[in-house]
Amino acid sequence: MQKIDITKESLRKTIHLAGLIFYFFKDWLPIENPIFWLLLLFFVNLTEILRSLKVIPFLNKLFSFALRERELENFSGAFYYFWGIGLSFLFFPLNSAFLALWILCLADGIAGLFGRGLFHSIVFFGISLSISALFLSDFNIALIFKALSWTIIERIKIIDDNLGVPLAVCLSFSI
Repeated sequence: MQKIDITKESLRKTIHLAGLIFYFFKDWLPIENPIFWLLLLFFVNLTEILRSLKVIPFLNKLFSFALRERELENFSGAFYYFWGIGLSFLFFPLNSAFLALWILCLADGIAGLFGRGLFHSIVFFGISLSISALFLSDFNIALIFKALSWTIIERIKIIDDNLGVPLAVCLSFSI
């Protein structure tokens, strides 16, 4: 069993929540401009490649406050986080992308504070369902099943949840 550094995990979840800056500053950021997202993703890729390959060793030290051990030589959760958000805004309607952003930032961020057990999934599901109902001003059985599917995607490790969750949220509202 892997020992969890509570301070580091709390900081990582605070960074998760910080992604809401894209929502709160949507009037000042060029959110609807694909070039904004392409440039952001380019710089995220460049930073992650230079950091993970240790081309610029200083980058691992700079980001060490939030990196897990396995991320020192691999892409970090931030890489998948930005790609999940970026692809959502690049390829889906703005409302779906903002809903995905809120779920990734709040549901995934807060649920992560509860470890990786059953309670984590219950918290993720509850927050996702609540955010969706508030965001859409609607509550129905389909929304329950969508939130359940996002919870499953968040739990399985086929794809990083920071990438999978926002894309699943957007896809579920595009079908």
